Amino acid sequence: MHYPCVLAISLLVVPAALASRVSHGDEISIAPSPLSRIAADLTDADPEQRTEFARIAVEEMIAEYAAVASEARGDSSPRRASRRARWSSAVETYVSQLRQALRGLENWEPVTVAPSDGNAVHLKIGDQPLIVTGPRLDRPDGLAWRILERYCSLAICPDTTFDGIAAVPLPHGVWSYGEGQGPTVSTPQGVHCVFRDLSNRVNKELFCRGLVRDLGTLERALQRTGDLGFPVEWQHLEISRGVDGEKQTVRVNGRGDYLRLSLPILLSVPELREDALRWVESRLTHRRAQLLVADADRFVGGGNSD
Repeated sequence: MHYPCVLAISLLVVPAALASRVSHGDEISIAPSPLSRIAADLTDADPEQRTEFARIAVEEMIAEYAAVASEARGDSSPRRASRRARWSSAVETYVSQLRQALRGLENWEPVTVAPSDGNAVHLKIGDQPLIVTGPRLDRPDGLAWRILERYCSLAICPDTTFDGIAAVPLPHGVWSYGEGQGPTVSTPQGVHCVFRDLSNRVNKELFCRGLVRDLGTLERALQRTGDLGFPVEWQHLEISRGVDGEKQTVRVNGRGDYLRLSLPILLSVPELREDALRWVESRLTHRRAQLLVADADRFVGGGNSD
């Protein structure tokens, strides 16, 4: 008789014969980006250093968003006029929020700088939270480079600050404003999160980034499962809440073999689990993978769990 076994992608008790094969190289982590490393150094730095970093970051974000809005206004296509006007309006509203944050810096409001999961850099200027990012998230290095170049010209930065700035694997996305739909984060991985508006933008972007991160974790784990010789049977794949309440159980075949993975977004939003599995199946069977999260506002800030 075959007894279901646990495949150890994270810390688990596994059969001794499998332990050396399964545990080696299976823990998935994302290397911190250069900007994130500087943010970590600034967490406990002098207030003046945090303020200067925040000022440079906000100024560069304003410049990049304003440039995108200007490009949209310069598009002369009548067919895209309505879409262009809405997108420009949404961007200009966000630029106004950034200018308000810049005024807060001029008034010496307290500043916190902190990195977080997925290499995001968070600022808090007074009571206003911001995430350091631009509208062209598929090309993030330009903004990061300009911020680092300006900041490091004023401060002592490590010699390795700019190493790997174009090579850090992040779940990026691009904000767009399509005809007949609200602001949308679209990623190269085929994930699209549609929102009603740009309010609470930081958390909305973090939600979509977190979802892409979960999908990547799931994809790599299932790829590793197949490489180890365990059958991955798509018709039997199922994600359920783990017994510890923190990780999830992913059943991979009909005989009951399973993984235990940390998938924070899919844990809090079970409605997305079936779509996530279909996305992974498409990726691993070399088909076009698309996942549309409509009305994603309802999932920001938490969701249901089971």
